[in-house]
Amino acid sequence: MAATSTKTLTSLNLKVKTGVEIKGNDVIKSVTINKVKSSAVAQDIYDTAKAFETLFAFPLDQILTQDSNVIAGI
Repeated sequence: MAATSTKTLTSLNLKVKTGVEIKGNDVIKSVTINKVKSSAVAQDIYDTAKAFETLFAFPLDQILTQDSNVIAGI
């Protein structure tokens, strides 16, 4: 029997640029939002991240997602 994979959970991780160090490096803070609908498409996630950006009052540096899957072959 072939193994199958089912997405069970998606998390959204927003990297926010909050400033610049004395050496000139960006200061990046991370905000994680759990329990994102696993059926959400990239555009929905992007639009949500941009809405959060207005609440942060700092620009987004990166938008990352992490999916958890269950793999079964039974």
